[in-house]
Amino acid sequence: MKAARTSASPQDPIESWNQLLKPVLKESPDLPKKFLKELKDAKLTFGNRVHCPFLRPFFLSPEDERRVRQATEILARVG
Repeated sequence: MKAARTSASPQDPIESWNQLLKPVLKESPDLPKKFLKELKDAKLTFGNRVHCPFLRPFFLSPEDERRVRQATEILARVG
């Protein structure tokens, strides 16, 4: 599956991702179900829940990324 190029601004990663994903989902509407099955088959789960069931990544602003990084570094030192 080759995604079409998008004209969305690199400043808008969510829109860019959506434009890349739209033609793939149009060509293969059952992709989300297949994706979840592959994750479960690979045992990428925590209990009965897959680690990341989303086709779109979770985008963080630079400020949020900095805050998450600082918190995880503190937790790593504590651990």
